[in-house]
Amino acid sequence: MPIVTIARNPYSRAGEIARRVARQLGYECVGPQMVAQACMELSLQNKAEAGRAPRLLELFSQERERSAALYRAAFYECMKLGDLVYYGLAGHVFLAGAPSVLHVRVSAPAEDRIFEAMRREGWSRREAQSRIQQGDEWRRAWTEQLRGKGFNESESCDIHVNLAHLSAEAAVEVIVSSARISGKDDGASLQQYVRDMALEAQAEARLLSVFPNAMATASNGELCVMVDASTVRDELAARRARQELEELPDMNQASVGVTDHWRTPFENA
Repeated sequence: MPIVTIARNPYSRAGEIARRVARQLGYECVGPQMVAQACMELSLQNKAEAGRAPRLLELFSQERERSAALYRAAFYECMKLGDLVYYGLAGHVFLAGAPSVLHVRVSAPAEDRIFEAMRREGWSRREAQSRIQQGDEWRRAWTEQLRGKGFNESESCDIHVNLAHLSAEAAVEVIVSSARISGKDDGASLQQYVRDMALEAQAEARLLSVFPNAMATASNGELCVMVDASTVRDELAARRARQELEELPDMNQASVGVTDHWRTPFENA
């Protein structure tokens, strides 16, 4: 099983569990810090924003789509490593439907999370409780942005490890055993899937810095993009889009389409 994703709420000890699972499997362990580093190396956003998911306020701003594309691009760059355990934001969302991925959810009782936050951060009980509640609400909002309202996180995971009933040591054993016995190891298909998803995300991140709307799809390195030409003529838009896509990694060829879907009735064609 080349990739294991671990979905969790903050202060559920999932990072500790992920590192121990990776050590037993001989895999790389990838967390939020590595995604942050990938953002900086890709030069997709400035250092003040690098590596973080959009703040709640940005979910409703004009920058939300580009912000999400930037984060996805960094995430998929990290996934290219293969043979890894990922813990952090939205792994089960970004890799939903990907071959050879085991999706795990780790949950912990509220009191245990509060205690862990107090121990780790030095917060008072009231502050820890408030911070955890805010964090949980923020994560739900961002997941809804990615998958829409009504998305059930638990149903998106293959196994659910509840630390109310298991020790951290037992949780590690459950995940390791599940990873070793899970389905066919189709690592080549997974790597192609990840390369295509990275290509899509990087293309959208570049195009959304120029065009108000852009969409990209990729299959086996062949990229197809559609951009909005509401403010420029179609041929100029296509030329500019191709310039933005130059030298994208893992791209064999690109097709560019232009639409006036977002054009207002008062704009000239």
